[in-house]
Amino acid sequence: MLTERYNYTPISRKTIEGKRHYATPDGNAVPSVTTILDKTKSEEKNKHSTTGRNELVLKKRNKLLPKLPAEALACINGLKTM
Repeated sequence: MLTERYNYTPISRKTIEGKRHYATPDGNAVPSVTTILDKTKSEEKNKHSTTGRNELVLKKRNKLLPKLPAEALACINGLKTM
């Protein structure tokens, strides 16, 4: 069993063009792993992930709306007309 832990040095994060980067000890900024993976994802896969997420949100919303109290529905409908 591992009992000794490595003492990681804290590093600062910053956002560049909406993407997370980490500052290296020499002052450069390197993109996060998720930023790199997002940039290397194929267009087809990127399109499907967004579409799938939107469809999931709509399904959940449509499932929950009938269960809301009348007062909540009135508020939601009032916001839609603004």
